[in-house]
Amino acid sequence: MEYQSIMKSVMEGYFLSVKEVNFVVDCIKNKKFSDSEFVSLLVALQTRNNVKGMSIDESSYFINAFNDEKAKDLENLFCNSGTGGDKIKTINISTIASIIIASLGVKVFKNGSMGTTGGIGAKGALECIGINPLKELDEALEEVRKGGIGYYDFSKIVPIKARPGTPTPLNYLGPLCNPAKLRYKLMGCVNEKFIRIVEPILEKTCENYMITYNPSIDEISLSEPTLIIEKRNGIRKEYFFDPKNEGIPTIRYEEIG
Repeated sequence: MEYQSIMKSVMEGYFLSVKEVNFVVDCIKNKKFSDSEFVSLLVALQTRNNVKGMSIDESSYFINAFNDEKAKDLENLFCNSGTGGDKIKTINISTIASIIIASLGVKVFKNGSMGTTGGIGAKGALECIGINPLKELDEALEEVRKGGIGYYDFSKIVPIKARPGTPTPLNYLGPLCNPAKLRYKLMGCVNEKFIRIVEPILEKTCENYMITYNPSIDEISLSEPTLIIEKRNGIRKEYFFDPKNEGIPTIRYEEIG
């Protein structure tokens, strides 16, 4: 199997098989693609999806292929992240939230990267508080086992500089591609299309999940209503969180900072 055959298949409108996805992920993990090859593949995948729609099976193959044997002993893991792409340049809220969540006894293994669209990404947020975000997978997993929280930077797998600067499947697949098999996933979206894309993928890959959407930030907002879809213990709910209805004072984004 070769890069050229994968590109030809995608450019002709075909979805990749499990074997082909495993080949692609192996090449990504072992730096067998050049930056230009990687960017070209991302753009080809997005172009095909724009024309034909997205394959839930192909997306789930990618997520499962990124699972690592080293993490197979870890259970009941939680990860929160966002797709990015928001027009309000916020701090990296999910990283701060993950520390608070872990302090409550939830075992957290978060994946993330440097900021590509916001003011700062998970990598930068951790650096600001004196934590090295670029630890090897073994070390990050050991932190989960001993301390209940760990972080693995996606740039250890996917070269951040090799991005086309436009939306690609990496925007929604990246936050879902955790080295460990997650039981709980919380994911924020600012693209309404993404929330409908992400849910069926999570349905195939994660037992419990919550997806949020509002058009300004990839978080639950105190400035405007947020659509929430959650599945917990087999029960799915879809509803809006509106701070006004909860008796919570609303605040304009311009007032934050």
